[in-house]
This record gives sequence, C-alpha cells and structure tokens, in this order.
Amino acid sequence: GLEKLLMSFGRCRAIEKKGLSALEFHYQKNLKQLKLNISHSKKVNDAGVEAFAKSIGHNLENLSYIDINVGLCRKITDRGVQSISENLRCNLEELTLNFENCLLITDEAVVFLVKSVGDNLKKLRKLDLNFQGLNQLGDAAVVACAENITKMATNLKHLTLNFSGSEKTMDKSILAFIKFFDNDT
Repeated sequence: GLEKLLMSFGRCRAIEKKGLSALEFHYQKNLKQLKLNISHSKKVNDAGVEAFAKSIGHNLENLSYIDINVGLCRKITDRGVQSISENLRCNLEELTLNFENCLLITDEAVVFLVKSVGDNLKKLRKLDLNFQGLNQLGDAAVVACAENITKMATNLKHLTLNFSGSEKTMDKSILAFIKFFDNDT
C-alpha cells in the first residue's frame, strides 16, 4: 500500500472543516510519511484541524514522519494546536509543524504541545517547530521548549525552533536554552 503521501492545498482559501474531515486514512495502514500543506486557507479553523488530527491519531499508527503546515490560517487557536498534540503517535521519528502567523495561538498551546512531544515521542530524531510571527508568545513558550527538549535528548539529533517576531520573548528564553546546552555537554 501507499507509504508516502504529500498533499498541498496552500492558498486554497475555500477549504474548511468538511474537506479536512473527509481526509479519512483508515485504508492507509502502511502510510509512513504524511505531509499536508493547508497554509493561507482563510476558512480553516480548529474544528477542521481537529477532524484531520483525529484521523491521523486513530488510523496511522505506522507513521514515522509528519509535516503539517497551517501557517497563516488565522482562525486556528490553542484548541487546534492541542488537537494536533493529542493525536501524535509515539513512533514518530520526524515532526514538522508550521504555525507561522496563526495569531490566536498563545503560550498555553505551545507549552501543551512541547510537553506532549517530550512525554510521548521518545523516538523523535528531528523536530521542527515554526511559531514565527506569533506576537502573543512570551518566555513561557520558549522556556517550555528548552525544558522539554531534555526529555527527548537521547534520540533528538536535529532541532529547529522559530520564535521570530515573538515580541514578548525576553532574555529568560535565551538563558533557558543556554542552561540546556550547558547540561548537554
């Protein structure tokens, strides 16, 4: 069966919950890699993300790679991030999530996400999280990332975190990562 599925619906501004709900994967048990781009979709909201995330969580236990791009989907809130977090499978080795300019996402969602990743994804080798332009984010989100990386550190070989434009982030964030790297040596 199919092992790799890449779908891009970026800038398809009319996609919404109904379309995302239709992405049922119960026939794709062999799928190992999934990439979905729905960036710039004006109608995508938490309900759509939740429907898609549940389909991943319930049907795709063999996934080792997930790349989800919901950048510039301005209706996605903390609830959408939490839905993705709750449906990530423990055998993932590579995870890329792009929430660029999803302006309704707060520290609380990022903290929930990185704790979930740290607690549940022990096989993770590559993590790429893009929170660029989320001007509501502050030190709590970045510090949570630094603290939870240590839970993943045994297998994690590649880490990309983008907090550019997080106007409330201060020195405390940088110091948290310095502490992590000091302990890693």
